[in-house]
Amino acid sequence: MVPHYVTSNPWIANAYAQVVFGWLRDWCGGPGLDPTQPVYFVELGCGSGRFAYLFLTRFFELLGSSHLAGQPVRYVLSDFTEYNLDVLRSHPALQPFVEAGLLDFARYDAGEDLELVLSQSGQRLGPEGTANPLAVLANYVFDGLPQDAFTLRAGRLHETLTTLTSKERQPDLEDPELLSRLVLEWKHRPASLPYYGEPELDGILAEYAQDLQATTLLFPLGALRCAQNLARLSGRRLLLLSGDKGHSRAASLAGQLPPGLALHGSFSLMVNLHALGRWFVRAGGEFLAPPSEGVTLNVVAGLLGEPPAGWVETRLAFEAAIGRGGPDDFYSVKKGIESCYAALSLDQLLAWLRLSGFDHNIFLGCLPSLLARLPEATERARQGLLAAVDRVWEGYFPLHEPQRLVSRLAELLLALGCPQRALEYAHRAAELEGENADLAVLAARCHLELGALEAARERVAAALEAEPDHSGALDLLPRLARRRRG
Repeated sequence: MVPHYVTSNPWIANAYAQVVFGWLRDWCGGPGLDPTQPVYFVELGCGSGRFAYLFLTRFFELLGSSHLAGQPVRYVLSDFTEYNLDVLRSHPALQPFVEAGLLDFARYDAGEDLELVLSQSGQRLGPEGTANPLAVLANYVFDGLPQDAFTLRAGRLHETLTTLTSKERQPDLEDPELLSRLVLEWKHRPASLPYYGEPELDGILAEYAQDLQATTLLFPLGALRCAQNLARLSGRRLLLLSGDKGHSRAASLAGQLPPGLALHGSFSLMVNLHALGRWFVRAGGEFLAPPSEGVTLNVVAGLLGEPPAGWVETRLAFEAAIGRGGPDDFYSVKKGIESCYAALSLDQLLAWLRLSGFDHNIFLGCLPSLLARLPEATERARQGLLAAVDRVWEGYFPLHEPQRLVSRLAELLLALGCPQRALEYAHRAAELEGENADLAVLAARCHLELGALEAARERVAAALEAEPDHSGALDLLPRLARRRRG
């Protein structure tokens, strides 16, 4: 139920890989990087693991083709609950990275924990246990951490306090639907500076009190605590690359009303990424943000440390991968294009699929139009489709989703006149999705094209045993009878 596509697709994985690789190049060759020790990349709130799979695939392509190919790198999937990590530890798509010693896991409560203990290697990451700079990736994490709210009126600071109320009595406070029936009520109480008693935080709040006149301001206390802890953990040699819904520019903070909760299988708030940026700058670092704020996702980067020549490569990579057309731009374009697939030519559909990084979600959306265009396909286009099938499969991270990607790939291969390859994908689909009548019919069609009549009959019989009225299986019976007589 929780949206995740915008932060779990090949486009954002490539963008993040480019920025992290640029950051690694900045540290290369200087005293701050030990080439004999791993550089750790930690993903906070890793969720489904799909982003990690896509990032790892792309990053190691970049690393392996560069002069940094010998630099050890370890990726750490972290979450605040062991349950999510247990699922990922056994995920087949991640096993090659685990077995190669490239992937580890750690329970980590962002904003609270001061170190990470890796479950595979037993390594402790902390101020004394991290030889090299640390990169941290956080997508849709800070919008779920605790935040404070303040209202500024005529230069006066007020605490903005909330009460959750309901118009009806709620007998079950564990009911997941309860959030949709609650109302947020706000009251404002005069406050004074210093509020937190911490110069790092009070200094940011004082800037807002001076610069903003009439607004309600979210103050991302959980995100700021997380940044403080990560700075200590990394020895203040840190890249924090974060994508979230929120504001990265001071102008966007003016004139805001008290916030509301966004409900999407959980709840979240907008994030004041500008405050996070002010913390990095006040800590002696740098903050990177795109020239315009995203509609769905705002990607920013915070930097601490002193690489040999500064942050030249990181800035260049961030501008190219995020500033000039980042994940939010891609998502906005995708939402527009997917309503027009029927109007696109086969070459245009293939170009869009390539530009997306052979995104399986986009392939599924394009598939009806791809099949409709097959009669007009040139040999070049047919070869492009055949290559696309394998690229989509290679980039796919299986989750329990209803689209049945692999059987759709098999259908396209069969339509392209490649029944043997289609049958191989049908077998893969059965392994992932479990045997069912639709897959049995698909396999029967492949066997029929290959001339394996007995195998085709067996698969049709299996389909009819599972679903006696299955139309696809019934349609194959006359064809099998004719082939038998022939």
